[in-house]
Amino acid sequence: MSCQLVLKVLVVYQVSQVADVHKVELYAHWDELQRYMDVSQPLPDVPALEKYRHLDPTTAAYDAAGKRGRPADYWANLDLTWWENEGYPAHLKAIREFPWSTLEDRMEKSVPNLAEAAMV
Repeated sequence: MSCQLVLKVLVVYQVSQVADVHKVELYAHWDELQRYMDVSQPLPDVPALEKYRHLDPTTAAYDAAGKRGRPADYWANLDLTWWENEGYPAHLKAIREFPWSTLEDRMEKSVPNLAEAAMV
């Protein structure tokens, strides 16, 4: 096999790996967006929304019932060195290993004729 062919195969393989990784990360973002838009569920537990959790009635009730499972200032007091070295890699691993295909697509159920209008 020529060096050029080996290089092409390697590049295609690496690109497909990146696409697969990005795909599951997109699933995670899509799930977060759906949870954000669904007023029957608490807000996603992410840094950008931490200071607003008490303003959302569903989220406030969820947190008051102790279902969040972490302090109200969790993200504000997070050790960034720990997050970069251990927390974020574990977070990405959980995203990549999560069975995304088992989740119900809440958008599909809430938007009439969405499947018929899809261009995929």
